[in-house]
Amino acid sequence: MDEARMSPQRSAKAGKKGDRAAGVSLPVLPEEKAGTTRIARSRNAPKRAIVLIFVQVLIILHIVQWLITGTTTTPIEPSEAMEFGRSGIINAGLIFFAVALLSTLILGRWFCGWGCHVVLLQDWCAWMMKKCGIRPKPFRSRLLVYVPLILAAYMFLWPAFLRLVIAPYVPDLHRRLVPWELETELITSDFWATFPGVMVAIPFLFICGFAAVYFLGSKGFCTYGCPYGGFFAPLDRHARGRIRVTDACEGCGYCTAVCTSNVRVHEEVRDFKMVVDPGCMKCMDCVSVCPKEALYFGFGPAPPKEAKLPAAKRSVQYDLSWPEEIVLAIVFLVTFLAWRGAYGLIPALMAIGIAGCVTFLAWKLWRLLRDANVTFHRHRLRKHGRITAGGWTFCCTAALAVAATIQIGIVEASYHLADRADDRVTVPLGVAFGLSEGQVTEAQRAHARAGLRWYRWASEVRAGGVGWPSPRQPIIDRRRAWLLAVIGSHDEAEAVLEQSKRDYGPTETLMEGLYLAALGQGENERAYALAEATLREHRTYHDLLSRVVQHMVDDGKISRGIDLCRERLDAFPDDARTMGLLALLKLEQGEMTSARSLLERARDAEPEYAGAYILLSMVDLQGGDAQAATQTLLAGLEHNPKSLPLLERLVDLLHRTGRRDQAASYEQRLEEAREAARRDRLGRTRGVAE
Repeated sequence: MDEARMSPQRSAKAGKKGDRAAGVSLPVLPEEKAGTTRIARSRNAPKRAIVLIFVQVLIILHIVQWLITGTTTTPIEPSEAMEFGRSGIINAGLIFFAVALLSTLILGRWFCGWGCHVVLLQDWCAWMMKKCGIRPKPFRSRLLVYVPLILAAYMFLWPAFLRLVIAPYVPDLHRRLVPWELETELITSDFWATFPGVMVAIPFLFICGFAAVYFLGSKGFCTYGCPYGGFFAPLDRHARGRIRVTDACEGCGYCTAVCTSNVRVHEEVRDFKMVVDPGCMKCMDCVSVCPKEALYFGFGPAPPKEAKLPAAKRSVQYDLSWPEEIVLAIVFLVTFLAWRGAYGLIPALMAIGIAGCVTFLAWKLWRLLRDANVTFHRHRLRKHGRITAGGWTFCCTAALAVAATIQIGIVEASYHLADRADDRVTVPLGVAFGLSEGQVTEAQRAHARAGLRWYRWASEVRAGGVGWPSPRQPIIDRRRAWLLAVIGSHDEAEAVLEQSKRDYGPTETLMEGLYLAALGQGENERAYALAEATLREHRTYHDLLSRVVQHMVDDGKISRGIDLCRERLDAFPDDARTMGLLALLKLEQGEMTSARSLLERARDAEPEYAGAYILLSMVDLQGGDAQAATQTLLAGLEHNPKSLPLLERLVDLLHRTGRRDQAASYEQRLEEAREAARRDRLGRTRGVAE
């Protein structure tokens, strides 16, 4: 039966449920007006679909242009605006979001309906379900509708509040914040830096598209998860542009029946002569199906004050009682915290989508156990007190979702507790691996043992934990190895790293850990042999090369270090970093001419390599030519203008040679480089020996 031709009996029942309303009650037309009229298809739906698809094409072309040219405009995505609050960066995303917000004050919440790719996904999922005979019913909650606003405040306002209000009274916190400096960044070479990979993007689209629509309604993610809607919705309440009605309206309810934003259009235009619900996305479907052409988009007076009251005071029906609202709000929060950042993969928006779906499943499972008759879409889950086969299937699905959330929560809580304990271990690297004098205090050992216990829980099942395989496991393995070294278990640390190498392959940080673990056991020769074999195969392991050569020099084996560098150059003839290190060893032996030749080769092979210019300036200074040393450093800055080591060396040289005015002209650049280095250091992932 058509949705707009409900029986009088059903309409009457729908209006008496209060907190447990079953759905939207539409008016019953008199028989002479109802006839056999059916709701016409929206003429605006195809137009809107074309616009949304065109937006997706523009996004794809943006990505293709970046792949071809290597640089492009920073992502035109509202989430990019977060960088302004964090560090003062003005990017394309911030400008776009600001324009969208300002236009919402005039036109209302139009962007969601005509420009959002997630809305396109949800509309497509709802259309597919409709083809399969599934009409998702909107899930209505009083409290959860505030989630988008809270999330928006956290994403966009909290960083500024933290910096301006809290940080001044917490010195340690202020030092850990990324420096805030107003700057423009409209072009990028790393377009995908802030987006998840394909392995996360696919389930993200499934959760925020199909699952959110199936469980929460046709705009489920918009209603309960979208942080941008958290700003669009309150701004929409003040917009003069909105759906309005003429006196031709007969209250047929066709508008409400076709609205994919779950707005009770026929009630709102009856009560306020306009649509006041901030969930209205100006899709215009209601306008196109009105048989009397009584609806239109236009400008006029703002909504009356009573229209801005909470929906609860306007007799809107909800699915939840107040006790259920409170309990499910807690379930939502706990689920979000459990899934957010899980395994270092799950972004906040995906965690919000998961939280909404899990909360719905938990509520429905509770109702299934409590009520005698329970339905979900067209399926009877419980009939006359007896759970059906479909009900048992739903129970299993809901139980799995809840169990997965609990498991993820344990893993993430364990990882964060391990990380906190790990941060308290401040033992120097040399002391931990027995390379320098000093002792590890019992307090440091206690922190290390606590970190090891929690890292074990956060590990994969095969490693003794309760987690699933994830890209984070190699990081856990390296941190465990470091903490094992702190408590003196170098052999066990080596075993952990060897297993990680077999499972995930070698990385420079892992091989450095194996090298240090062998040194910690007093097996220097084995450590050197391991490092030499590794460095012959991996060109980019320059940090490991520097560490090994320095240990060889300290061990009185400078000739072995020279031989190692030469072997590297035989394998990688144009490796500028190895040339620079070999030149440094030659300087140690007083071979100035050989060192200069190597450094000039390194400079020509990699003009951006700051070390070549710094060492060449040292050669110039040893020859008594300060002017040549200055010119060498300036030449390096032409190729690498933001190099902190080059700027530090240049400013120091200018001061030492009495050229203070010239030094002052570079000190501002030096400060900027130091701030950039600090910003990079704060965002860098920790390695085995941090």
